[in-house]
Amino acid sequence: MVKASRGTSVYCGTSLRSNQYNAQNAVRRLILSAAALSPAVILVAAITTAAAGQALMAGKDGYAALLASPFFKKAVVFSFLVAVFCALISVFAGAFLAFLFCEKTGGVIFLANIYVALPYLAAASFVANTFGDNGLAAHLVKIIFPPLRGTGIRYNPIGVGVIIACIYKQIPFVFLTLSAFFRGLREKFYDTACTLGTRPITIFFKVYLPNAVRPLAGAAILIFQFTLFNYEAFAFLGPSSPKGLGELLIMFYYSADASPKKIAMALCALQIAFTIITAAALAVIIFGGRKKEF
Repeated sequence: MVKASRGTSVYCGTSLRSNQYNAQNAVRRLILSAAALSPAVILVAAITTAAAGQALMAGKDGYAALLASPFFKKAVVFSFLVAVFCALISVFAGAFLAFLFCEKTGGVIFLANIYVALPYLAAASFVANTFGDNGLAAHLVKIIFPPLRGTGIRYNPIGVGVIIACIYKQIPFVFLTLSAFFRGLREKFYDTACTLGTRPITIFFKVYLPNAVRPLAGAAILIFQFTLFNYEAFAFLGPSSPKGLGELLIMFYYSADASPKKIAMALCALQIAFTIITAAALAVIIFGGRKKEF
């Protein structure tokens, strides 16, 4: 009885020290995470506060003028459709490339990082110089089909050039987002499925995509947000009418009159509100399904 009592007390003491050690590690990790995120949080909070202060200066007149503006209604429809097409194309193409090259960790990853680091203005310039009426693709079209004078991609009324520039930037982002995730799925399921005679394209649609719903949804939301208020691609490649929301905001803000500036501030407030909604949706996607995984 004495030995059992001593053993029980020793076990309880060891368990208590282990729990205290785990709690201290959890607190330490939390402090380190907060310290690492604090500069970004402070920067985002400062920018958001400054933008929100300008947005509040719009007043009721600014919001009423914004909603009554015919430019705004056309810009919403045009930017929304372009953003939807970019999100769908980029997510599907990026996921398929991640499926094909998820085991490549050298030059492919390096090249994708370069494309992600490029600004949208560089992507728009590349598309204009390649697919514009005086670009490489236009010269090839003139050689193959002499009656045609160009590609008609730049300043296209439905925003083809804008879509090409955006997906040129966004497909590598989706590829990098899903490469590590697909690499884990490949180790678990790919060889077994191939052994059973399943075709790779079937594995992609039946195994990879259903297991990557949350990463794909998060990437699609981010791409939609980036494209909806993008300025460079719309201004450099888009049509003169309708304009994109980001292009419309800059046009109103730098107007010489005071009334358009109030409209720009109101549009800025809507952009901030949509960004907050996007962040909340991403938080739900990232943390909403974690309990199911354990």
